[in-house]
Amino acid sequence: DDGNGWFNDVYFNVQEWNDSLASMAKLMIGIPSVIGLDLRNELRNSLGLSRSTLVSEFMKYTPEAIRSIQSTNPAVLTLVSGLSYDNDLKFIDEADASERAEFDSVLSEFSSKIVFEGHVYSWSPFGDVPVDGADCSSLSFDDMLGWSYKNSFPMILSEIGWNIDSYAGDDKTWINCVRDFILDHNLSHAMWLLGGDYYARDGTLNHPDSFGLLVDDWSEWKDEDVLTKNMEMKWMQSAVVKKRNKQ
Repeated sequence: DDGNGWFNDVYFNVQEWNDSLASMAKLMIGIPSVIGLDLRNELRNSLGLSRSTLVSEFMKYTPEAIRSIQSTNPAVLTLVSGLSYDNDLKFIDEADASERAEFDSVLSEFSSKIVFEGHVYSWSPFGDVPVDGADCSSLSFDDMLGWSYKNSFPMILSEIGWNIDSYAGDDKTWINCVRDFILDHNLSHAMWLLGGDYYARDGTLNHPDSFGLLVDDWSEWKDEDVLTKNMEMKWMQSAVVKKRNKQ
């Protein structure tokens, strides 16, 4: 692991984290294009802790982090992710009343500013990927991520994506299951990822990303047919229309 996975990991000093959140929130004051700040990307059990300890420490450290942002810049939203690489929000109901007291207090105080998030990929622990023609009933999206909308908080799937370079049509059922989950629960969503390469990764400059929608130099789509036909990306537009109709 990279030492950033969990609170008090090698490179995850909790006080520095809170100070950094406050600094970023202050820096973004008055910038209308910045609508929210994420507490942390993909928390994960890098220290080999028990699940009960993970739940307890999340409840201990997250409220202060939310306050660090909201007390500094109340105009922005605060995005809150869960456990296991942003795949799990069901743990919230596993905390006992004393552990949850401050967390619930912060959610109540900043209820109009809290957005929960999740990441959804075919390898995420939501169950076996359905084969073409199968339904989506075996997938546990609702069980793992549904805490947010079941408790009247908005939610964004802030990362969904698939390997564009190797796409051969076999991901279609999986993609449609993600689509249905988004539309059924009126979720916001974002693709991983637009850009075709990284400035640098794994010691390589301009390292390509197989999930990128654009070619490596960002000049055009990798495969426009993948976007408009095979993957039926028009469902994203449908999601936007559905949101507008519900307003």
